Amino acid sequence: QANTQQFVLDRRDATWLKRMYLLIDARRGVADFDRAVMGWFDEARVPYSIVLTKADRVGRPQLVRFVNDVCMRYHSLLYGEGTVDGDGDDYDEEDEEGAEGAEEVYQGPVVHVTSSKTGEGIEPLMWSIDSDFVDAAAQDLIMEEEYGDR
Repeated sequence: QANTQQFVLDRRDATWLKRMYLLIDARRGVADFDRAVMGWFDEARVPYSIVLTKADRVGRPQLVRFVNDVCMRYHSLLYGEGTVDGDGDDYDEEDEEGAEGAEEVYQGPVVHVTSSKTGEGIEPLMWSIDSDFVDAAAQDLIMEEEYGDR
């Protein structure tokens, strides 16, 4: 584990590492180990995105629950400590005024839901990965060539 962490940190410091993609099996959901990895990415200031794989193997309600869980984590990082606030209820608009969010949030706001069997979510994931390596002007040119003036 220490070797892997050092490998990632060396790549981040050399600016070769643009973003990590944490793959989570939708059949298993977000496990404690996944949360620990996300916490380490945050502490180490490593940008990352969540990819739920095997989306075709679980029902939509379960997928929505997993995506909401990850999105609430992002929201709590952005706007304050935890998803449950000091008055014991879920974080709400009344709490936003005094909330102190993180200076930087390293988790990406988008949760990619994919299935290699059906192809669901693969193209948007590929565009997301591509956007980390191509500047905006080049991306516009690629989009124009690929899709024309839609």
